Amino acid sequence: MKEIVYIQAGKRSNYAGTHFWNTQETYLSNAGSQEALDVDQDVSLMDSSHDEAKSTLCPRLLIFDTKSSFGTLSTSNALGEPDGEDDNSDILWSGITQQIRHDRVPKSVYHDRMEQEVEKLSSDQDIQGVGNVRYWSDFSRVYYLPRSLQKLPDQPELDTGDGEWNESHGLFNRFNEDTELMDGSLRLLVESCDNLQGLQISSDSDTFGGFMDAFFVSFRDEYLKIPTFTFALLPGVILSTPNVKEDDTRKIINEALYFRSLNEFSSMSIPVQGPQEWPHTAWNAFGHPEPQQLYRSSAIISSHIESATLPFRLKREHRSMSDLCALLNWRGTGPFAELSGAFSFPSFTAARGIITEFSCLSSKPKDQYARVDILRGATKDDTTSYYEWASRYTQSRARCESVSVIDPYKTNKQPKLNPRPAVPASNVFPSDSRCGVQIKRIKVLTFAVTRLNHPASPTDSPANLGFTKAYSAMSTSSSMAEAFKNYASVVEKSMQNGTAAKATDMNSDDLRELANDLWTIHDNMAEVERDL
Repeated sequence: MKEIVYIQAGKRSNYAGTHFWNTQETYLSNAGSQEALDVDQDVSLMDSSHDEAKSTLCPRLLIFDTKSSFGTLSTSNALGEPDGEDDNSDILWSGITQQIRHDRVPKSVYHDRMEQEVEKLSSDQDIQGVGNVRYWSDFSRVYYLPRSLQKLPDQPELDTGDGEWNESHGLFNRFNEDTELMDGSLRLLVESCDNLQGLQISSDSDTFGGFMDAFFVSFRDEYLKIPTFTFALLPGVILSTPNVKEDDTRKIINEALYFRSLNEFSSMSIPVQGPQEWPHTAWNAFGHPEPQQLYRSSAIISSHIESATLPFRLKREHRSMSDLCALLNWRGTGPFAELSGAFSFPSFTAARGIITEFSCLSSKPKDQYARVDILRGATKDDTTSYYEWASRYTQSRARCESVSVIDPYKTNKQPKLNPRPAVPASNVFPSDSRCGVQIKRIKVLTFAVTRLNHPASPTDSPANLGFTKAYSAMSTSSSMAEAFKNYASVVEKSMQNGTAAKATDMNSDDLRELANDLWTIHDNMAEVERDL
């Protein structure tokens, strides 16, 4: 067993993370299914005996967010014990006290109905509907360890992304000093592992970039060789042009600083662009784009993150985090990859027309250098269609070296694909999604799906849980070199016209060093093109 410690930082990352953990819980709920047999839950979950009579499986996870963003988890942890917020002032103070308390956050509709164990819900009761979701914790189905919940002070810049890089950096250092995070909560998670394969990280680049940079610095001081696999969730589009609005200068420079940090500290990093930039094909499961609905956009991203990282968690045919990092960066030019895929389709032939790029939306042709494909819920016809497509796709891009979940294959060779189980969808997509209709029609794998109108209630049987087909891919290509060229150009331009001095607290020497570092990253990645 090779365990993973997970890190989530920021609102978008925690929404996506909640969908991810709900999917892991669905595997547990279907212990006899092929999905559960293939996925090793001990990689991600750990046993927690919070009293002598009860044992609970909890994520091996640290969650960073502002205190108010935890919703109901701000007042009690998921194991049902107080989280230390009870008033103990009488122990410290013997004088007169005046208590001022905020109203407790009421339970979500979803959690309320889970506790009631409602067995039958009418089709119009979408308890996971967008209107009912206030916080990412509102639709969580798993139990968290108290030390997993790392609640930060409510600061506006952690919600808006308008803060200074150094302020965010300092916030981590103060938080670590006050809570002994690295020597306490993180160390306990790391030491609970028999054979740690690495950290899987999801972080919001705009609000938690400086915070995570400080985390990486502290982490690498102690754990130099442990692999880290990072998904950087961007608020918008990755730069495809060096021309940006003056008002966006601080945000762009903060992103550039975070990418520089990832280049130095993370074994592999995948930027994910904001949903407002996605093409229509990304929203296939819903039928129409809804970029403002974080609940739904995070469900799409989570499905691809969960599928793309599935090899880390397989019992058989396991591929470790370090294996895939080495494969994607086999040329040693830079630890950056891209995410793409399609979710919920009747056949892979249909999926070929809706495969979406989530990292780089450049219209320029690109050359791929490596690719990891994960096809889930595939029939024999799907596999045949994949082979035909992958062969043509690779041959038309002669510089591409692709890989399936199991075996790498060179250009012009038949890929060796081992299709993985379908994706649990019943706790991800609500009733009005197109995904529900397709699952009922195609009935993939072994479960005869009867409905997909709400997340599985505690009394649902496996026959009522939905599964759907998915294709996810991680790749390295020439697109990322172009992105770093644009970031470097923006930093240089902002230095020349003075906007950087107005937008940030960085001096000219620091800005010049940043630009030079970005050009170095670009040159290393662009070197591939000159070598081929």
